Amino acid sequence: MQEKSLNQQESLIGIKGYEGTTLIDFPGRISTLIFIGGCNFRCPFCHNPELVLPNILRETPNLSLDEIKDIIRKRSKIIRGVSFTGGEPLIWNGLPELLKWIKNELGLPTKIDTNGYLPDRLRKVIDEGLVDYVAMDIKAAPEDYPKATGVPNLDFSRILESVDIIKSSSIEYEFRTTAVPTFVTEETIEKIGEVSRGARLHAIQQFRNLKTLSGDYADIKPYPRAFLDRLVEILSQFVQRVELRGV
Repeated sequence: MQEKSLNQQESLIGIKGYEGTTLIDFPGRISTLIFIGGCNFRCPFCHNPELVLPNILRETPNLSLDEIKDIIRKRSKIIRGVSFTGGEPLIWNGLPELLKWIKNELGLPTKIDTNGYLPDRLRKVIDEGLVDYVAMDIKAAPEDYPKATGVPNLDFSRILESVDIIKSSSIEYEFRTTAVPTFVTEETIEKIGEVSRGARLHAIQQFRNLKTLSGDYADIKPYPRAFLDRLVEILSQFVQRVELRGV
């Protein structure tokens, strides 16, 4: 999805909600989690369709910058960071301004989750020192990305560019892969490992079928623990550390 398309969706994109305190979204820190609505992917296994699908986004009003600033400010003595997830946080034009306010006014570290398809925006927030931690999804092997993301003409070079930006930066980071049985196998995890090769951390997350963007994925059974352990073993050959989550 190109910048023009993002701008056309701007009225639907924004802050759709928040979680006041979370212990799991910013490694090692208590944080406030901000949910950004809007996404340039349509992953069929997505577990946050309410932050992706335009018909649902229209039904949820955006919180204003002033509203979310007030929410964060009231928690600033309790939290030790602010996390952004989606959807795709980088799709929201207001993100840099809010990140800058959090850093300059409150002195709090920030983290963003991203799918890596907007490398220019990612580079900007990293180069300007607006983000301290990035978690980027690597969803599938390169040849499977169009189907895994619902973007038929996907340019995988943009994913590779984001991986390089993250690995060459001085910030904390992780790559993440959800073990969706249709896309993540013993064969494809090697190709995924080649994408993140040399990374400090790559997490494998258990697939959950309780809520998915496509109903077809509600009947797909998650992998057993033993197979996930095998994926960890294979991926460990490519990166410095692998974590298994959600089991």
